[in-house]
Amino acid sequence: PPRQLTGQQIQYLQQQGFSSGLIRDISQAANAFPIRMWVIDNSSSMQTRDSHRLVQNLYNVEIMDCTRWEEVQGCVEYHSQMAGLMG
Repeated sequence: PPRQLTGQQIQYLQQQGFSSGLIRDISQAANAFPIRMWVIDNSSSMQTRDSHRLVQNLYNVEIMDCTRWEEVQGCVEYHSQMAGLMG
C-alpha cells in the first residue's frame, strides 16, 4: 500500500515553502519511485567558476559566485536531506 506522509513530514515541507499540491505530488512521486539515483559529474570542468548558489545570512539571501562543484554539493546536500525526510 502507498505510504502517506506523516504530520512531521508535511510540516517540514510547509516550512520550506511547499504548497499543499506540491506536497501531495512529492508524496505520490516517492511512492511511484521508491529508489532514486543520482549521477554526479566530477570532471575537471566542475572546477569552472561560473555557477551561483544562494547563501542565507541573518537578514537576507545573497547570490554568491562559486564553482560548478560547489553548486552541485549544495544541491546534493539539500536533496539528501529531503530523501532522509521522505524515508
